Amino acid sequence: MQKRKYFERNDSNHLSIFSKLHTHKNRAISFLGEWHTHPESNPIPSPLDKKEWQQIKKHNTEPLIFCILGTESTYFSVYK
Repeated sequence: MQKRKYFERNDSNHLSIFSKLHTHKNRAISFLGEWHTHPESNPIPSPLDKKEWQQIKKHNTEPLIFCILGTESTYFSVYK
């Protein structure tokens, strides 16, 4: 589901493709992070963004990149 200020991250098609690639013989794939847009000039992470990023980090040992694209600038964060 998507609204102006809400986006559901658990898209079943994306998760299915990732799962198939991750388990495919002779292929290695890693989760690098997440990106999305905010309808504002200079985006900042919402409390929901920060909560979701913490949950994602709990299940990953490698550094992750999080990016929010705004209408004039982009926010980047690296979780180690």
